[in-house]
Amino acid sequence: MKSRLTPGGAVAFNVHDGTKLYHSTVKTLSEVFPTLDLYPSGMGEVIAIVSADPKFDRSVLATRAAALQQRYNFRYPLPEVLKRRMPNPLKEADGGVAITDDFAPVNLYDSIDAPKPKRKK
Repeated sequence: MKSRLTPGGAVAFNVHDGTKLYHSTVKTLSEVFPTLDLYPSGMGEVIAIVSADPKFDRSVLATRAAALQQRYNFRYPLPEVLKRRMPNPLKEADGGVAITDDFAPVNLYDSIDAPKPKRKK
């Protein structure tokens, strides 16, 4: 994916937080891309935005988000989501292990630290 980005381009991912897979995904993205921003939804998910450009212009995100919001009227307004940017996204990689083609225990990591389902009484 990194090799497919145009200069100044970015990719957005929706990542479920609260599991080892989340921390490992953040770690992997931070090792591959020089620019990583995380925007928590407040509902168990985080939007990860990465760029291959170490000097990525975040003001482009704000402009693009406003235009897309006006055009599509998303339920969760993109300009509001951008205000939730985490100040230290690399802290979210703590406890994570980089995922590679040779090492990708995704199903296992997705269950580690996940909330336990409630049993019916």
